Amino acid sequence: MKLTTSKGLPSIAELKDILRQEFSSDYSYRLFGLGKEKTLIVGKSPLVGAQISIHENEVTIQPTPPTLPAAFFVSFVSMTEFVVLLLLFVGIKLKSPWKEFERDISKFLYKKYN
Repeated sequence: MKLTTSKGLPSIAELKDILRQEFSSDYSYRLFGLGKEKTLIVGKSPLVGAQISIHENEVTIQPTPPTLPAAFFVSFVSMTEFVVLLLLFVGIKLKSPWKEFERDISKFLYKKYN
């Protein structure tokens, strides 16, 4: 999901602190990437998370597994034939929490920076 804001956006490190204050401190917050093009990975659980990127006045929020083992598992399973059945089952179960988490973050950012 992409949001275009009318107000200036904070740096990704400042956004990390802002989200930590707004949302539960039980969530995990990690900066990812090299140089100025870092992204923020916010984890709600081992399987539900979001990747947040900032480019000028645009914020991109993508649902993603927040931990390396979960991402590795999803990648590994996608290489097998069993993937169709497993991803249908897991996708039905996890789509809602991923979308809900993405929506919560985007609503907060939209209200704060528009």
